[in-house]
Amino acid sequence: MTNLLFFHENLLDEHFSQTDLGILYKAIPFEQLSATIPSPRGLVTGQGRKSWFDVRGGIGLMILKHVMG
Repeated sequence: MTNLLFFHENLLDEHFSQTDLGILYKAIPFEQLSATIPSPRGLVTGQGRKSWFDVRGGIGLMILKHVMG
C-alpha cells in the first residue's frame, strides 16, 4: 500500500512539473530569494499575529497571485 501511495505522489509530481505553474515553480530559486529577504518582525520578536506563510511561502503567494490574476 505504501508503494502505491508513493507511486501516486510521483505521478502527481510529474504531472505538476509539466504544467505552466510547475515549470514556473522549477524556474524560480525560492531558497536563494528567501535568504535575501529578512523574516517578518512578528516572527523575530514574537509579537503580533503569527504569519500564515514563511518568507518562501510569501514569495510563492505573490507570484501565484500575479500569474493567476
